[in-house]
Amino acid sequence: MATEIVKTIQASGGDYTSLQTWEDDITIGMVAADEQWTGKAADEGFGTLAVGGQTVDATHFIKLTTQANASFADDDTNRLDYDTSQGAYATAAPSFAVVFDIQTQYTQIEKMQVECTSSSGQVIVTNTSDCTVQRVIAKGSAFANGGSVLRSIGANDFINCLVISTDTSDAGYGCFNTGSAGNWIHITSVSPSNVTAGTNSFGFNNSYSAALLVNCAAFGWPSGGDYKSSGWSGSSSNNASDGTNAPGANPVDSATYADQFVDVDSTGTMDFKLKSGSALEGAGVQHALSSDLDIFGNARSASTPDIGCHEFVPAAGGTNPHNPLGHPLYGPFGGPIG
Repeated sequence: MATEIVKTIQASGGDYTSLQTWEDDITIGMVAADEQWTGKAADEGFGTLAVGGQTVDATHFIKLTTQANASFADDDTNRLDYDTSQGAYATAAPSFAVVFDIQTQYTQIEKMQVECTSSSGQVIVTNTSDCTVQRVIAKGSAFANGGSVLRSIGANDFINCLVISTDTSDAGYGCFNTGSAGNWIHITSVSPSNVTAGTNSFGFNNSYSAALLVNCAAFGWPSGGDYKSSGWSGSSSNNASDGTNAPGANPVDSATYADQFVDVDSTGTMDFKLKSGSALEGAGVQHALSSDLDIFGNARSASTPDIGCHEFVPAAGGTNPHNPLGHPLYGPFGGPIG
């Protein structure tokens, strides 16, 4: 079994002061050294990260996560929005910037907030295969010339992520799958209701491959721009939008945007948690890659999970959407649960 090399990343008192100095020190020949490298970011702000050059495999890989209680995902009372006060984040502003540029196979990114505010920039690009990006909030703007918030150039897994685009250019994408077919599972891709996305923008765009979309939600994009109209895997299913072209079986189409999420206007306190009574509640299908967890690490229904990155949890004394009539639930031996 590979030896896990765990390093802390923080402005002072840690092993490294930046994401890039941590990556620069990772052993090049990780397989030969029998190592797995894990970086744990503090509840602070960071800059760009480029990962590349290491020799890896499925058990000798690079992982960026956060320290204990340092992520937005560690507290499900947080608003579901990019907010630097809610946990570790990385950001970049120069033109054509890529905040996280991943070129080493099998790399894992989780529990970070990542934002690009540059012209024609991109937030996270996986320019390889077999990478996993999960439980991440990614936000971007000014994506002219085909820029995107999340971009997969290869067969990679994106799971339980919130994607926010405030782009108003003519060709900006929330999620863009190019190259080999990837898996997009429980992704919420949104343009705030007060933002007018460009006419050729897409919540989910796809080229050169038949990517899989399961339990994804696209809202606030231009007419016909929630999902590219063709080219998705025939196994795609249980996707939702406020338009009419959610791909695959069992779509939830024409769902009113404001009725699905707590607050969809960026001039207020945006929050893309599901509202009680949302059409996305219980409308999904179980998928193994989600591990039956949502973006906060809360358990999902194993049979009828919610669509999107967040699983609605009723307030104390509220109604469980998976048991709306409040009937007693019984265990395998006939006794009541709870």
